[in-house]
Amino acid sequence: MTREEALYAIRVINEHYMEAKKERISRFDVKWGMWSAEFNRGLRLQAKTEDGAGKARIAEVFNYWVLASQLLELHHKGALHKLSNKKRLAREMKKVKDNLT
Repeated sequence: MTREEALYAIRVINEHYMEAKKERISRFDVKWGMWSAEFNRGLRLQAKTEDGAGKARIAEVFNYWVLASQLLELHHKGALHKLSNKKRLAREMKKVKDNLT
């Protein structure tokens, strides 16, 4: 996976995340789950053909996707007492994205 492909994957994750957040759906919702499962399969298939830096980028994209899913669930629940968790996950997502740029 090239750097450009990794950044494109992150943009796709962000688009789906923002759409799901706007609709206030859970990460367990069918809409998120269908896209998420397809995305996961694609990453895993691509990881089989990659080595070295490409595989490391796939791992970073995978981590970003997992963090986005967790953050989506916190937004879905809307719990104020989980605000620190939302901020922590958002910081982690930014770190992953910054590592790829």
